[in-house]
Amino acid sequence: MWRAVLLVTCSLCCCRAWDPRLWMGSLPDTAPLGQITIPGSHSSGASNGPFVSSYTQNVDILGQLMRGVRMLDLRFQVGKKADGTSDKCTNIWVVHAGADSDVRVDGSGGVLDIINVFLDENPSEFINLNVQKDSDCDDCGCTEDPLEVMAAAFTEHLGDKMVNYGRNLGTYLLSEVRGKVYVAVNGDQYWYYPDESMSGRFPADADCNGTRRLPPTCYTNIQVWRQNNLEGNVSSKYFKFTAALTGWRSADDDDVVLTNWLSSPNGCELNSDEECAEYLNAQLTDFDQQYYNYGPFKASGIIPMDFIDFHTVKHILSWNQFTKGSHLQVILDEYCRLAVASSDNSCSTVSYARLSGSGFGCFTSVSTTESDESCYGDDGETYTCAKGNTGDQYCTRDKELQAIVTDYSQNYGELQHVLDSYCRKIVSQDSPDLFSTAYQPLLFARISTVPGHGFRCYSTLADQETASCYNNLGETVNCHSGSREWDETEESIAVLDLIVDDFSAYGQLQKILDGYCQNVVVGEAADCRQVMFARKESSDFRCFNSLSTTTTDTHCYDDTGSQTSCHTGDAVGGRCTRTDALTTIVADWTASTDMQLLLDTWCRVVKSQESVDCQHVQWARTESDGTTSCFAALDHDAAEGSHCWSNDGSSNYNCHPGLKTGSYCEATALVYQIRSGCANGASSCYSDLIAAGSSWAEPLVDDGPLQQALDSYCQEIVAPSATDCAPVQFARLNDNEHWRCYSSLLETTLPRCVQDGGATTNCHAGDDAGGSFCTRDAHLTAMVDDFTNTSDMQLLLDTWCQVVKAEDPDCQHVRWARTDSDGTTSCFAVLDHEKPEAAHCWSNDGSSRYNCHPGKQTHSFCTVTTTMAEIRSSCANAASSCYSNLLAAGSSWAPSGGGFLQQALDMYC
Repeated sequence: MWRAVLLVTCSLCCCRAWDPRLWMGSLPDTAPLGQITIPGSHSSGASNGPFVSSYTQNVDILGQLMRGVRMLDLRFQVGKKADGTSDKCTNIWVVHAGADSDVRVDGSGGVLDIINVFLDENPSEFINLNVQKDSDCDDCGCTEDPLEVMAAAFTEHLGDKMVNYGRNLGTYLLSEVRGKVYVAVNGDQYWYYPDESMSGRFPADADCNGTRRLPPTCYTNIQVWRQNNLEGNVSSKYFKFTAALTGWRSADDDDVVLTNWLSSPNGCELNSDEECAEYLNAQLTDFDQQYYNYGPFKASGIIPMDFIDFHTVKHILSWNQFTKGSHLQVILDEYCRLAVASSDNSCSTVSYARLSGSGFGCFTSVSTTESDESCYGDDGETYTCAKGNTGDQYCTRDKELQAIVTDYSQNYGELQHVLDSYCRKIVSQDSPDLFSTAYQPLLFARISTVPGHGFRCYSTLADQETASCYNNLGETVNCHSGSREWDETEESIAVLDLIVDDFSAYGQLQKILDGYCQNVVVGEAADCRQVMFARKESSDFRCFNSLSTTTTDTHCYDDTGSQTSCHTGDAVGGRCTRTDALTTIVADWTASTDMQLLLDTWCRVVKSQESVDCQHVQWARTESDGTTSCFAALDHDAAEGSHCWSNDGSSNYNCHPGLKTGSYCEATALVYQIRSGCANGASSCYSDLIAAGSSWAEPLVDDGPLQQALDSYCQEIVAPSATDCAPVQFARLNDNEHWRCYSSLLETTLPRCVQDGGATTNCHAGDDAGGSFCTRDAHLTAMVDDFTNTSDMQLLLDTWCQVVKAEDPDCQHVRWARTDSDGTTSCFAVLDHEKPEAAHCWSNDGSSRYNCHPGKQTHSFCTVTTTMAEIRSSCANAASSCYSNLLAAGSSWAPSGGGFLQQALDMYC
């Protein structure tokens, strides 16, 4: 009977296209739990029905699961019924802070029964269940251990749905736990740690003698990060939330899940716990902007909250994209989630901007399949990500989204990004309608098309382009104007003009100082929530939310390290002091050599775009053991040491080390390559880097075509498909002369690479200890054998596949031309090393074949029989000359002779 009630409830309440019951179903099976953000509820059973005087939720446990909650915090007591009478050890009841209830944990229709049936009906989902004994019933006559009673109930109701606790929660793949429950008990697993006020990684101290044991196994050394500090007011609680997140991410500890409580603190200064919860839950919008505005998404752990609501849960779930991120893609998704969803009832659940065959649209969910043209990078080019799911609610916004892409990738400079960010971070957050359902976020800074209206912030963009934006010189440039059909600020925003005045006069140093406030300091404390501007005030160096109309000659810095004129910070808007950190940046910048400036700029321009672990990095620093990393911040408390490099790249000089409690990523081999390739030419390399931006390539010192092909195999074929060694980049021989794909290299050079003739040559060795790797000896050996034994004609055909045919989206990564026994010729991405060599390759005159490895049809390939016949015909006995012409012409090369028109005529006959 109870199961039927659940089915009816689902069909009545969740008839909308996007069903939060099934959100985990849209995530790939290969997603580790340590990389998924999971909404949770604090004291989940204490809803306002059974707990009239002491409750933390407005909906019951079933309602929470239906709304997308996947972490339940279950407090219980054995043996006491709601009316205060004893039933000994017969039943288990939900309790909160000693307050009794009539909510059963066990029994028909109890909490465990609800969980069991929910997972039966929604097998794509997973539940993390945190259990703790709230209080003892001293007069109930129950002498059994309450946890043993609870364990028996779990066995009865959940059975094989419980995950076998043998390892840290974050190491499980979603495919391993779908339809299951992971149970953690207070005192065991990750609830145990020595100081309730702390957050950090601690081992479990499980008692395996049976007194604190849950089936099916006894477990030890399960670890977790946890933050549940209840001291202080709501602002301090939010600071503890963000600080715990920063610490967890800095530790690079995805295998250990962070449980980061955002429940109301004991010192809540508002009228009620519900008002505190409303305030804290709303801060997740700020959190979204602070941690996701620049670069890829990364998990934020489990977030238990009070008084959860559908919109907050939906907002959290929108972070689970599992895509390579870009600033532009974040803005596109944000536009869908905030502007479109809040203005159109038919699109009320959309969160993802995706390009599809029917145009650019906003989608409620993404599918498990990917497309190489679904998302946009910061350069305006599409990249591979999960496609929009047309089976759920979606709506087309082609013009609006394309306008954002065009402006961002073609019309924007760094200044315009800062202006837009000010609208997002400061103006939007100051809106009196922030908590209104009619609230429209202000995402774009534009000069109004109405004379005299000045600079304003807009929710969306118009079709026409006008001189509405600014370049980095402070000159107006064309971009899409703000749309007055949607929300705009009622008055011009004077601070935007001040930002333009200052930025157009900035050098690189002042931009770095501002960037430190925007990317590192932001969110460190309640008074640093949205800081954007670094300004020197007498002896104090501070980060400010906004600027004043006053200018002085000493508040900013030019590139020589001298103080210069700019607008002062506006103390009314919020500020926080960071004198030591900002002073350290100025000192290290002004002492930099050309080489160190090149390395720092490389971190800032290139390495920061590589992954979420590298976002905001901008300082290259070398440690005493030779390891070099890019850091987001400098350690101003540590003494200066030999961390920076001279102009010839051969010796060190003193500077401040990088700060390892912030974002940083290792880059030893690539920094060594830059130092070697740019020795005594750092200034020229720096100019090239500034001109090329993030596409700048480090100078090559040991790569020929064959070695490049081997590296590309690791990058393009192995890394995207192998879970045991992603993200590998380099093909290297190991000590036993077996080929491996490595994720990182050592500074040490050894005979680990191969020349085009097949002989080994010195290069940076693979790092067997500090990174991931996987052996692919047979695959890579087959490539070496075929390349070194190739004829000029076969080299021409292979190179044509790589240079010309690989440009076809259906032929990605192809580089090997192979002919089958029936005469069909195709370009293949991978050689089949498991099959014997046969007559698949062509002699120099293009008339006969010799033995080589066949192509592998389980990977990318495409048939090119006719074109290959033309190349062989027109380049017979002249393959070397054709090869040179092909390299010079690139993808535009075509064989001479009859050409494709003559070939068409011949085919007609």
